[in-house]
Amino acid sequence: TGSINFGAAFSSVDNIYGLIELTQTNFNIRGKPRFLGGEGMRGAGQKIRLNLRAGAERQDVAIDFTEPWLFDRRLSLGVGGYFRDLQFYSDYYDQRDAGGYISLRKPLGEFSSLSLKVTGENIEVDVDSDASDELKEEDGSYTRGLVGLTYLYDTRDSQYLTRRGHVLSASIDGSFGDVSNVAVTLRGSKYFLLPLDTIFSVSGEFRSVDGDDPIFDREFLGGAYSLRGYDYREATTLALRDENGEPLGGNTAAYFSLEYSFPIFNLRKVRGHVFYDGGAISADSWDLGGDYLHDVGFGVDLFLAALGPVRLDLAWPLEKDRYTDDVQFQFKMGYRFR
Repeated sequence: TGSINFGAAFSSVDNIYGLIELTQTNFNIRGKPRFLGGEGMRGAGQKIRLNLRAGAERQDVAIDFTEPWLFDRRLSLGVGGYFRDLQFYSDYYDQRDAGGYISLRKPLGEFSSLSLKVTGENIEVDVDSDASDELKEEDGSYTRGLVGLTYLYDTRDSQYLTRRGHVLSASIDGSFGDVSNVAVTLRGSKYFLLPLDTIFSVSGEFRSVDGDDPIFDREFLGGAYSLRGYDYREATTLALRDENGEPLGGNTAAYFSLEYSFPIFNLRKVRGHVFYDGGAISADSWDLGGDYLHDVGFGVDLFLAALGPVRLDLAWPLEKDRYTDDVQFQFKMGYRFR
């Protein structure tokens, strides 16, 4: 029931990093260690996980504990803490997050669940001296509490290579302390299995923040996980850039992706895909009045036993400004559950 995983991951967003994960899925927090004369700390079905990641653009430490049957009911309790040092957000500032959380998750049926999560965290934004005045105003330390409620409905047949089903989620988060705002997020994906094992999928996300808008709570588009024809966070307009051309984000963003996936010859571990992404970002809350940004592209999915899934995408932006490259190559390796 215990495992040790180690390896490396890479994407065009956060570069390469090494990772180590220690997991025990049959933990007993009330047990007594054997070296103290007890019977050990296993047997209660609890899960504990320690995750370490370190690389050129990020350093992460996280520990999580899950009790799946709180009070012998179908109620899951989660407790955890984390520290993240992130340098890939910008060339002009670094961000460090440290905090802890407690959560409750209640299944509402075979496919749906409702989760409540309370987080306390400190966020430090360290802005470089050559940054613009707009970014220098973000420099500082912020302490806040965050309360979030999420509804999830998931009928996918697989989280790795989905052929049928859909996943929908709706969440509302409220921040208090040094930051006071409310954020609403809607996400969804739908998958259709077509003849010859081809798959058509539609996915999208909408998020808006109302209230205080520090840089770490603003919305950005672009990169391997949204508009793939643009560099990370670079799918924006001139009105949402500073004097150096650095994206400043907005309070509302939405995007969607249409993708058609198909097997390549008889290679079981290789699939191709073509896609179209579109979206918009706005400085105002609850407003999608920003310019429409979109791209087209194609790519390859590799399913490797030693590395997990690898995705290679080549995309062309169809709406550009002087800071936009003519073509983007996006690379990511590893699982991302959503």
